[in-house]
Amino acid sequence: DKMFRQYTAVRLLKAMYEPKQKGYGSTAHEHEFDNSDDAHAAMFSLQYSLAKVIMEECGVMPQAVMGYSNGEIAAAVISGMMTLEDVCKLFATVEFRNFHKGVGGMAVVGDISWHELQSMIIEVGDPLVVISAIYSETSYMVSGPMASVQETARRLEAAGFMNVTILNTPYAAHSYLHQIVMTRPTDVQLKAPSVPYASSAVGGWVRTAHCPHSLDWAIPFEQPVRFKHAMDCLHEAGMDVLLDISVRADLTYYYKIWSFGRELPIAAVPTLRMNYDAAEQMRLAAAEMHLLGLNVNPACLYTQAG
Repeated sequence: DKMFRQYTAVRLLKAMYEPKQKGYGSTAHEHEFDNSDDAHAAMFSLQYSLAKVIMEECGVMPQAVMGYSNGEIAAAVISGMMTLEDVCKLFATVEFRNFHKGVGGMAVVGDISWHELQSMIIEVGDPLVVISAIYSETSYMVSGPMASVQETARRLEAAGFMNVTILNTPYAAHSYLHQIVMTRPTDVQLKAPSVPYASSAVGGWVRTAHCPHSLDWAIPFEQPVRFKHAMDCLHEAGMDVLLDISVRADLTYYYKIWSFGRELPIAAVPTLRMNYDAAEQMRLAAAEMHLLGLNVNPACLYTQAG
């Protein structure tokens, strides 16, 4: 919070721990953010903090890291490419535009080729509908205005493509509806990663060639997320456990799509799940890591552990 205050208008603790009241006279609260800067800073902070807990408290050190969507920034820090100060400097130069609830929608589509899906999107006729993520050779995310996403789903099902799931979200991630704009140059100088870093933005390993050039790859909200390609890199490198530090176990869900039908897939371990007690979920994750053969600090396996 102190470092974000130094470089940006973000008030991290206030944004994360002062939920907004639902309505006049109501005692119920829901957690919403005043603006997109606060929301993205909070997501980074949670991801980074979870990674530090896993390393420093559980004693589990990563052999590699993978970034997904806004998780690219946390992965870059854990890999050694950036510092916390670099992140705050980056946030000071970036504007998150049109990240408003209700702007769009998303759907996961399976059992279809890229060309078949792209042809269906073209038929819908809305240039704002895009393939926003690649999970396997036959599974993708579609993002755009909700009405157009629903029309795409309807046409797919009418054509016999029944593996379509419209997600319960008011956003259209990685589409032209949302924009991330660097308002001025930044003096952040990226370093070569000291921990191998597979990026879903780059679609492979982040190499020295990406440093210290443009940070566009790190904020890839207008291009497809290449989850499949990053996971392929980890699999080919012999990684056998994917520790998911997303808030809703999103990567575990996408991992299941990627791993379907594969032999000897990587094991996915979620650290948090929506509507589950966070401390209990972390203990379950530590226990699962232990069972998978990772060297876990025993204190993380017991209820009385802080």
